[in-house]
Amino acid sequence: MAFQLHTVDGVKFYTSQALDGVTHAFSTRVGGVSRPPFDSLNLGSSEYDDKNDIMQNYTLFTSAAGIDPESLVFTKQVHGDTVNAAEPRHRGNGFKYPSVWECDALITDCEGLALTVFWADCIPILLYDPEARAIGAVHAGWRGTASANVIKAAAEMVKRYGCENIRAAIGPGIGACCFETRYDVVKAMRSVFGELHEYIVHSGGGRYNIDLKGINAWLLRRAGIAYIDVSPLCTCCLDEEFFSHRRMGPMRGIQAAVITL
Repeated sequence: MAFQLHTVDGVKFYTSQALDGVTHAFSTRVGGVSRPPFDSLNLGSSEYDDKNDIMQNYTLFTSAAGIDPESLVFTKQVHGDTVNAAEPRHRGNGFKYPSVWECDALITDCEGLALTVFWADCIPILLYDPEARAIGAVHAGWRGTASANVIKAAAEMVKRYGCENIRAAIGPGIGACCFETRYDVVKAMRSVFGELHEYIVHSGGGRYNIDLKGINAWLLRRAGIAYIDVSPLCTCCLDEEFFSHRRMGPMRGIQAAVITL
């Protein structure tokens, strides 16, 4: 399996072979109209970026990815573990209309809904069961990872839609190379999962490097999901391709990951 880079009318985005058969995209920062420091494909809702530019970015991105912008479904992300099921009445939630949810994971088996999560270092994860025809989108920062929110989303897909063949694509996000943190984050992880020696490395001086993508893949495997694609791309390392909160601070754009039946 592998992630593939696409360029359509100047807009660059990634797809995963794990999700072949369903329309999806992980955006980059390339191909939009926003001006610095939001240049150029900012898909966030920053009060500092021009709202008209952001809406034009959505037009460019959804057109390139083959997604109906009217079908977008957003949430207000809160770094938690709540999972909500989207229904046709939720078309435009958070995009055209105020969001009815505060959560970090969405699932559905309804066609015509484009589940969307946002990130600028956190880990975007898209889920798809080609037999049950169900999808999910998860935003997993370190708090969401520590709460195993991706497994809760997968479990809800099993419960609601009878999924038995979930596939997962763990998109570009901050890598262990750049996610250096103090022991409080390590303690939160280990209190739930154990030592995780393979994914948490002491880098000296009371600092640790954590592989969030690796931990989420480990969680998925532990839940019996074997078909997993993990992007090796680090948003903090790749300045020209991605926005990064750690590298740029709060004055920066945001990427989106979208999946739709």
